[in-house]
Amino acid sequence: MSRLHRRATRIDSQLLREVANIEPDATQRDEMAGPSYLHPIPFVRWLFWKRLDIVVRCLMGRPGPHASGLDFGCGLGVMLPTLSAISRRVYATDLVIAPARRLAETLHLDNVEFVEPRDDDRHVARESLDYVISTDVLEHVDDLGEVVARFQSWLKPGGHLIVSGPTENAIYKAGRVLAGFGGKGGYHHTDIHRIHGHITRPGSGFVVVEQQVLPIRHLVEAFHIYSYRKLD
Repeated sequence: MSRLHRRATRIDSQLLREVANIEPDATQRDEMAGPSYLHPIPFVRWLFWKRLDIVVRCLMGRPGPHASGLDFGCGLGVMLPTLSAISRRVYATDLVIAPARRLAETLHLDNVEFVEPRDDDRHVARESLDYVISTDVLEHVDDLGEVVARFQSWLKPGGHLIVSGPTENAIYKAGRVLAGFGGKGGYHHTDIHRIHGHITRPGSGFVVVEQQVLPIRHLVEAFHIYSYRKLD
């Protein structure tokens, strides 16, 4: 991977606002993390972009260029410019894909293909992906076992699954309040610890390659980022 791609490509704030405002539901915009990438507090913006920088570094652990990958729960599409630059084809899916589609069209990301939820098996072939990323998404799903099984099916042997998620601990919850998101919780089904336990359960077919913690391991742990490899 080129040194140019050692971190996630930053997106112009005006463009990000424009694509976020395509979605009229403020709660849905929150789940896409739009307010976090545009937050007036610099630390909040840094924290959310830093998560994506770590995802990029995890992807660097595999030799490139990648033939194909999937952004599962692509949100506003903030990772798509980076994934487009390092992959021949990128699949992207989310419950609401209009904002990310607009971003990809504006930035001419011609190798990004959008897939409607539950239609992904028709587009993504078995054992065809080099990687799957899912950033702060799996805590929202109530069918975690089914979703992880689909990841396992789509990934090539040796392919990587990269997941980030909130710890839901007291520090994380206090941080949400300080950042202005205090009244918007209660919609997570689980946390990153249970997600990690599920992905690494016996017989899952995944092993841990790397773990990162933000912002400070053992002291202030708000997010964990894991990289897993599918067993051959």
